[in-house]
Amino acid sequence: MISIIFSLIFIFLDIFLFKLYFKIIFGNKESLNESLKYSITPDFYSLIKGKYMKDKISEFKLFMFIGLIIITIILEVIMVNQIQIFFQNL
Repeated sequence: MISIIFSLIFIFLDIFLFKLYFKIIFGNKESLNESLKYSITPDFYSLIKGKYMKDKISEFKLFMFIGLIIITIILEVIMVNQIQIFFQNL
């Protein structure tokens, strides 16, 4: 039961945390759309158009955003499990 309560708390906090990640990394929706566009554009095509570095930076931003979300969720699962173990041992 306690794990459900903490999971719900973390889900609620994640909404604000993920919005913060978004604002820090992208700033606006246009930057996200650009990152998504460059993530599906072949690197060779970007190189020919002279936008290779912009492509790499945009892909890195998207990778960091997704990576931060995954790391946050993994850490929260670990914390919920540790909290559950702590309350079971009381």
